[in-house]
Amino acid sequence: MPVVLRYTLLRLSLLAAVGLLAYAVGLRGVWWLLVTALVSILLSFVLLRGPREQMTQAILDRQQQRAQGGGPGSGGRSGGGRFSRGLDDDAAAEDADDDRRREGPRG
Repeated sequence: MPVVLRYTLLRLSLLAAVGLLAYAVGLRGVWWLLVTALVSILLSFVLLRGPREQMTQAILDRQQQRAQGGGPGSGGRSGGGRFSRGLDDDAAAEDADDDRRREGPRG
């Protein structure tokens, strides 16, 4: 299971467990929502430290792979996929249009 998905599922499970416990204690309405959110945030900060660090490392590793694989012509963007190539093509077309306007007749 991907690390990001695992962390997300653990976080949602913790939120659900705290919500059920708060409901069983008798909290309702806005208080239930506030207590559930606050307690689950605090517990996830403490209990999910390991999975959070694994997720962070996986994201950093992926960013480094993209940065190394960018190569020439990537325009400093990471990824180099179809979307970023499309952005580069659009930017080049806009630059060419600006150049034509500047070189046009003045008067």
